[in-house]
Amino acid sequence: MLLIPVVLWAGCAPIPVGFDAPSETKRQDAIVAAAASGDRRPETLRGLIEQLDSPDAATRMLAILTLDRLTGQTFGYDYTDPAWKRERSVQTWVDWYDSEYGTASASEADHG
Repeated sequence: MLLIPVVLWAGCAPIPVGFDAPSETKRQDAIVAAAASGDRRPETLRGLIEQLDSPDAATRMLAILTLDRLTGQTFGYDYTDPAWKRERSVQTWVDWYDSEYGTASASEADHG
């Protein structure tokens, strides 16, 4: 009988918040936190740029609104555009990041 409560308790561990969280809502929480705090650190901007490729439209919308708020730029990105068109704008974001902070991560470089 003791095993069941332990298993149930272990299954209730909080899901981490972050750009690489397994849960879409936790990734969205990270985006909202970045916007609310005005976090312009390079790793935050890189994470936001990566979220522009999310399959979830709400995540993409939050990411571009946050990038616009933090940088004043959208580079023509529209979260409702088809994937092929968004790819061009994401590449522009990657190029911008590279020029500001150095080479982007490998996952971002795949957009070109």
